[in-house]
Amino acid sequence: MLRSTCLLIASGSLLLSCARQSLSSVETGRPAPDILVAALQAETTTLPATDIDRLVAEVDAEVASIRPAAPSTPAQLLAALNRHFFGADGFAALQDLSTPENTSVAAVLENRRGTCMGLAVIYLLLAERLGLSVHAVPTPVHLFIRVQLEGGPRNVELLEEGRELPDDI
Repeated sequence: MLRSTCLLIASGSLLLSCARQSLSSVETGRPAPDILVAALQAETTTLPATDIDRLVAEVDAEVASIRPAAPSTPAQLLAALNRHFFGADGFAALQDLSTPENTSVAAVLENRRGTCMGLAVIYLLLAERLGLSVHAVPTPVHLFIRVQLEGGPRNVELLEEGRELPDDI
């Protein structure tokens, strides 16, 4: 089934939005590609396979720590993701677009800080692994996240610790 699209912006292979489009393994006979691995492989600097494997394992461990033990609603998963992502050991926002490390998937994972673009990739990866329906919303000068919930969409501002934005943006 078509799920979503992966949008690459030509700024040194910067992955802006990862809401991937893939066919199920039943339809193709192959497993769906891992968007985190694809993002890391698209980095402008070549990462050794061991670094990619380590970063994927770290993201998977983060997802396991976010996911509650009991079944939860998408709204509860979003709240848990936001507590983790914007909490004390989470990610911090930077405004400096001139430094490639602030948008690199690997560097944002390592340094736990980045621009709206760098943070968006990580947020989207975590949200997708948690099973949330999520995509990036670009504006002419910014990027934020929209999560689809039963009560309607919720917009997450990554540079303001997850502040909810009105839907008319």
